Amino acid sequence: MLDVAADRARWQFLNSFAAWFSAAASFTASGVALYLARRREWVRLRLRCGTGASLYDQFRAPGEPTAVFVEVVNHGLESVQVDGVLWQHRLLHKRSLIKVSDLDQSTKLPVKLARGDVATFYWKVSEFVDSSSDVVKYLRARRFPRLSARLLRIGLSTTTGGMAFAKPDPEMLRAMLAVVKPTSSARGDHTVQTP
Repeated sequence: MLDVAADRARWQFLNSFAAWFSAAASFTASGVALYLARRREWVRLRLRCGTGASLYDQFRAPGEPTAVFVEVVNHGLESVQVDGVLWQHRLLHKRSLIKVSDLDQSTKLPVKLARGDVATFYWKVSEFVDSSSDVVKYLRARRFPRLSARLLRIGLSTTTGGMAFAKPDPEMLRAMLAVVKPTSSARGDHTVQTP
């Protein structure tokens, strides 16, 4: 008789966990459902920034073997409209420099990208590694120019408010670091647009 009562008490104790497991499973299922529903709205742009010669010889300046390019692919489930390209460094305060490509081979903004669509923007290399370029002047005006160059990111803004950023490739970064040196005459106020 005692064995039966002990066995019954043991099973009642074990069955009390069933309600807890059921509640945890329901909570997890609702969380997964909300995650999957929200995932469709996420902006998922994959950027690649670097230098490359390839097919665009007609806009290369003499002595320039490459062009700076930014390639963006939409990996999201929904279409995204890209409306701006900016260069941003993240040292203490985020500062942005808007630099629009005026080369004919570049994708024109704004551009709508469906899933899997690609847009590519091109600039001449001299716009980033020449001592008189806006980007070099902008970086030289910072308190730590070489560190700012290392923290420089290319960004794309979308009409939904989402942003995507990427690092320049090592070859481009080395070229920028070679010309970005702190000089007292280079420091000064520059107009900066922040997103």
